[in-house]
Amino acid sequence: MAQTTRDAMPVVLGMEGSANKLGIGVVRDGVVLSNPRVTYITPPGEGFQPTETARHHQTHIISLVSRALREANIEAEELDAIAYTKGPGMGAPLLVVAVVARTLSQLWNKPLIGVNHCIAHIEMGRLITGARSPVVLYVSGGNTQVISFTSGRYRIFGETIDIALGNCLDRFARIVNLSNDPSPGYNVEMLARKGSKFFELPYSVKGMDVSFAGLLSYLEQRSCDLLQSGEYTVEDLCFSLQETVFAMVVEITERAMAHCGAKEVLVVGGVGCNGRLQEMMRKMAEERGATLFATDDRFCIDNGAMIAHTGCLMYAAGLRTPLHESTVTQRYRTDDVEMGVRGLFTYLTQQPDNFTQCDLHNTYLVFDAENYIATSYRQSGLARHYGGEYLSFIVLIRAAITELQKCRITPIFVFDGCHESKGSKRETLLKRNAERIDTLSRYLNNQAFNDVENTQQSTPDILPKLTNQVFLSVLEEMGIHHVNCEREADIHVAELAIYLNCPVVSNDSDFFIFGTPPASDYRVIPLMFLEQKSKPLPSRCSACTDSAGCHALPCKVFRPSQSVLRGICPPLRPLLPVLVGNDVISSVPFPSAITERLNSSQRNGMSYNSRRIHAVIGWLSGFSDDLSTPVREILSLHHGKQLEDITAQIITCVLGYVLDLHTVCRQLADFLSLKEGKKSHVCIASSPPRPNGDIIKATTLEAAVTAVTNVLPSQQCGVPSMKSDANLICGWPQNFRSKFRQGCISTTLLDGLYVRGGTVMRILMEDLGLSNSIYYVTEKLRQLQYGLIIHLEEKLGCSYKLCASNGGGAVEYRRQGFNICCFELQVPRLVFPPVQPASPDLFTDFFKHYLRLDLRLVKMDSIESHSLVCLLVFWFRNSQIARFRSSGLHDCPVALAVIVCALITSMFFNSARRNRDAMNSITADLCDRFGVLGSNLKEQHSRFQPSRLSIEIIHQLNELQLVYQEFHQLVELMDILCVHAGSSDGCTAPEIPSERFFSFIPEWVMFSSGRLLHWLAINIEHSTPLDRMHRLSTHWIPWIVRGLLNTLDLDARSLSDRINSLISSAERMLRVK
Repeated sequence: MAQTTRDAMPVVLGMEGSANKLGIGVVRDGVVLSNPRVTYITPPGEGFQPTETARHHQTHIISLVSRALREANIEAEELDAIAYTKGPGMGAPLLVVAVVARTLSQLWNKPLIGVNHCIAHIEMGRLITGARSPVVLYVSGGNTQVISFTSGRYRIFGETIDIALGNCLDRFARIVNLSNDPSPGYNVEMLARKGSKFFELPYSVKGMDVSFAGLLSYLEQRSCDLLQSGEYTVEDLCFSLQETVFAMVVEITERAMAHCGAKEVLVVGGVGCNGRLQEMMRKMAEERGATLFATDDRFCIDNGAMIAHTGCLMYAAGLRTPLHESTVTQRYRTDDVEMGVRGLFTYLTQQPDNFTQCDLHNTYLVFDAENYIATSYRQSGLARHYGGEYLSFIVLIRAAITELQKCRITPIFVFDGCHESKGSKRETLLKRNAERIDTLSRYLNNQAFNDVENTQQSTPDILPKLTNQVFLSVLEEMGIHHVNCEREADIHVAELAIYLNCPVVSNDSDFFIFGTPPASDYRVIPLMFLEQKSKPLPSRCSACTDSAGCHALPCKVFRPSQSVLRGICPPLRPLLPVLVGNDVISSVPFPSAITERLNSSQRNGMSYNSRRIHAVIGWLSGFSDDLSTPVREILSLHHGKQLEDITAQIITCVLGYVLDLHTVCRQLADFLSLKEGKKSHVCIASSPPRPNGDIIKATTLEAAVTAVTNVLPSQQCGVPSMKSDANLICGWPQNFRSKFRQGCISTTLLDGLYVRGGTVMRILMEDLGLSNSIYYVTEKLRQLQYGLIIHLEEKLGCSYKLCASNGGGAVEYRRQGFNICCFELQVPRLVFPPVQPASPDLFTDFFKHYLRLDLRLVKMDSIESHSLVCLLVFWFRNSQIARFRSSGLHDCPVALAVIVCALITSMFFNSARRNRDAMNSITADLCDRFGVLGSNLKEQHSRFQPSRLSIEIIHQLNELQLVYQEFHQLVELMDILCVHAGSSDGCTAPEIPSERFFSFIPEWVMFSSGRLLHWLAINIEHSTPLDRMHRLSTHWIPWIVRGLLNTLDLDARSLSDRINSLISSAERMLRVK
């Protein structure tokens, strides 16, 4: 074997012990050096319990580690990392392995890597079989899933809704008292081969999901009588069970293959080595012209090598698990792990020259905003399940941006707009929502939900609703550049970075392969490679004038022109994902020249994935600026209908990587008042005109080649792209455009009008026991917003853009029970304002007529309190829970908790603004005090009953956040129309009517800590309804004030009086019919 560097060939020790198998493996970059395994076997008729299994693992794990190192002929100091199973699995056995891995990591001074057990099965299966982009059937004792890779991670197409297939086989083996040696599933398989008489069993396939619990119960009830009568033997029942359950999983796997157009199927997991399952799967694959990939029990059954191999991939990608995060979780879904473009990041990071260390100073920095927000909140460790820890999130974001400013870095955050007008992503969004419903349902039904100290790993990955709005508030407050794109932002993020000649920050590996101009200094910084803390520079530059000196932010930068991709002509770079595969297209068959390169590179020490990418890059690098020859070689392997289909897929994939430096990025820069960065005096690449309508069908090879080469980026100058989809804001009034660009208009709302098929409403932390979605609470508000926008488009003559439904109305996909259903909303035909110029009376009449909110009835001391009353009244009238649990706001626990916390936090910031220099430290102190108050409230509640999370309380808190968002946006839209009407009428400065009635408390003030609100509401709820207001005034308000005395000078009595006044005004408005 050729000699390679340690960087190219990491050696990882993998430790697996999620169930009754304990395995330790050593892998050197795809080569299994050792893989010993021991199994905890129980007596016939008995399963394995977590405690006893953990003891077994404790007894054997040290000796097994020694054996694995000895068989691999490896010393501990030769290891690069230690990988362990983070989850999913049984808690006690997982913990044993994690503790040993953590100990060895510290003893040997090796980095630790936590691995997802399910993905380890898949990656090991792909390594052993050579499968490139398969649909995966993962069947084991704890999991049954049909999986495919898309949108940057493995996606679950279908799964069991109760017990796993392997668990079904094991439990049946216990029913008929089969031996557990070597495993119950193996013994069922051996007996099934002798069975011949089929006993019909319930066949439970539900869409893309399967159910085994009912089938097992039926067998449990009938098996004794069937065996005693002599009509059936144990062998017959084993045969019948296998035939039935295997047919079920083969069916849903075939559906997934049809949906993906997949030509490969991979079977992994302990049940995957069953010969009959492989036989049935092979026959299905052959009938579809596909190939089955499967392995034997060495790698199908849980083993340490699969953890070690996946650890190698993660190590090469720069992923590590800090000691304080080296926990385990019994619930760690396959689709919880971000994957990126498969293999590309690993391949690039295996070669150190692809990333260079860099210090950022005095530069623009363009951020993929959606990615940055989601990653920042997830990595912060803040609770997601209470509805948002927004005040703490504010502190973190302010600190991060302050660090950038300290280095004279000008950040620019670019947000997504609407989805693509054809609605091509709707199915993906619906699938994700279905997965969130399933995850949330499992979480709510699981004991983990009742354990209030549960870790973030067990919490559903559902971002709090107002996270983006809170982030935008920080950007506005600190004067940071930000902008919304009309449609999806990724490609425009890259365009703007090139236009400004600065780096782009994102974790999306697509940014590595955009078709950038040859002479541009295009740079990508993965978010994981951007340091959080700056460092002082040894000398001060000319731009820095303050006494603090120069600071820089360390990072690692990727430049295509200085990487292994430099040999590929930029227009050909979009063909790399076509050949390797991404979330749009599975990898296409290789031309023979690539296959030859792949075979010849088997001896250079690379993993299979890296060899594939290396071969593709080498092949593409050989064509210089010849575009048609590589395209022809790719397409010549297809004929007839297959040629048409693959051409359309390639064109769609390529267009996702073609940049346009003439239009959108200039519009964004102009809106932000940014100047173009300095560039070399060379022609820049431009994209060709984009095809309008559907892609032209290519019926011959030459027509297909022409169609693909026409959409590849050109190196010629002066041909601007014609983007047919970027006309969302065409014709809008200037103030409407500005509000949209500033992020004041929800893109989810606009999807309901401007995306074919409508908008998909994201699942939140909500009570799934309610038949209606949580978004039901704001349906009236959205109907009015839809009506105002439709009225504006019709008035402007632009109603042709409204493509959600054939009738030009609004369409929403929302939860209904446990399903996602389509709703076509009845939109009122509005004309607003009916006269010009608009007057405040028209504004108040609108709210009174459409929302039963008489703004004249509210007599409060501030406009903020006036707004709070309107929000609470509307919410209480439309809440699915509050109006049935309480007689009014005066005895509604959630309303009272929100009022108290909102007023206290608001009073704090009104006084703290006088000392802006100390604002951040004071805010951080308030976060700490809120955390202590929340813990104390939980402790107070535990004196009466067990402290359990209340999904009813959380649901209501999230309802209120939705009302806040939609109410605020409705007022914004009405102001836009009033100002537009006034401007059209010749008024130079038309009055904004809402200023007399509405001034909203900032969202991060009103909902500062979901945890505090939750436990305060639960404690208020413990009192009788008649006593809640009195108890609030005499006990809870003074108690909270005492907890904040060192932070804010509050008078409990005056605060109680203000709350009573606010409740009285709200109750008056509630009585209006």
